[in-house]
Amino acid sequence: MMRSAVVFFISSLLILIVFSCGKDNATNNAAATNSAATPVSPVTSNLYVYVIANKVQITANGTDAIKFTIRDGSYNDVTASSTIYVNDKALTTNTFSTTVAGTYQVRATDGSLTSSVVSFNAVNPTAATTGGTAVTVSGVYTQKVLAEFFTATWCGTCPGDLIPVEAYTEADPNTVVVAMHGPAGSPDPFLYPYDAQLRAAFGIVDQPNILLNRSSFWDGQVSTFNTLEQNTAVLGIGLTTGVSGATVSVNVKVKFGLNINQPLKLVIYLVEDGLVYDQVNYGYYNLPNPIPNFVHHNVMRGAATDIFGDDIPSTQQTTNNVWQTSYSIDASKYNVANCRVVAFVLYGDNASGLKGVLNTQIVNAGQSISY
Repeated sequence: MMRSAVVFFISSLLILIVFSCGKDNATNNAAATNSAATPVSPVTSNLYVYVIANKVQITANGTDAIKFTIRDGSYNDVTASSTIYVNDKALTTNTFSTTVAGTYQVRATDGSLTSSVVSFNAVNPTAATTGGTAVTVSGVYTQKVLAEFFTATWCGTCPGDLIPVEAYTEADPNTVVVAMHGPAGSPDPFLYPYDAQLRAAFGIVDQPNILLNRSSFWDGQVSTFNTLEQNTAVLGIGLTTGVSGATVSVNVKVKFGLNINQPLKLVIYLVEDGLVYDQVNYGYYNLPNPIPNFVHHNVMRGAATDIFGDDIPSTQQTTNNVWQTSYSIDASKYNVANCRVVAFVLYGDNASGLKGVLNTQIVNAGQSISY
């Protein structure tokens, strides 16, 4: 499909921009050694290899992983035939995680060809801030970012943001994009009935517009998503979902990594993936207008909670405590097989000036996911 090819191209381009072959990092942590390698000077287009990574930073919690792809000068994927070294230690796969914070250096070889060295950081997971105060978090939870994308099928400028953002999230699913189609009265077939309330609450008057963690607007840089993902999660969200006919059941568990004395709320969304409909396009990425059979992802369909959140009992917001609640969602108007559940916890209205989403989770309907 045309869009799949476009996403692959844009994804690769964005990753190259964010994490292209660079100069050796002169400062290493105690565990790192200088593994600088002189790249083979290309004579023809395929006489060198280079490293592409899907992140520039990971959390040193033993689970957050960075993934490497090795390509030659003709952009062929040669990962399978290559050997990847992190701090001169060969990997057995093309992913790496660690519990040791610091700067790491990566290089790759493919036969007689050697890449130049690139670097990434692993940051300590125990340091976090809440309200500007440093705190220690009990437990390790995956930090995910909520990106509420206000868009429309008739919006010709939307592909300019939609295509690169979705390309990024295909490589890094820790940014969760929810497509809010509108506004009210428009001919968009995926119009969300409460789109107007969300737009009014956050001062959104046009599209495309991307609201990040309900606290700021996207600045157009995909690196911003990665930066937000590196924040230490102060709580985790686990989801257990089931499907019975056209009903999606959701059991939510919120585990707290510290005492939080500010009001918190929980929001549960139902989104539908893989919706095909032509997308108007004003010349972006040399694609036609409209883009035929464009695939729309994670389209907002409904909420089990109030769209601005249901209260979490303050007595439950204590270190290592698990608070849980359950919901049922009517999905009779949608393809349940393509539905997903999105859950996020955010500060309440009277949170002493604090605002925004603390963490987000997503899972396919009928499946489960831990913190």
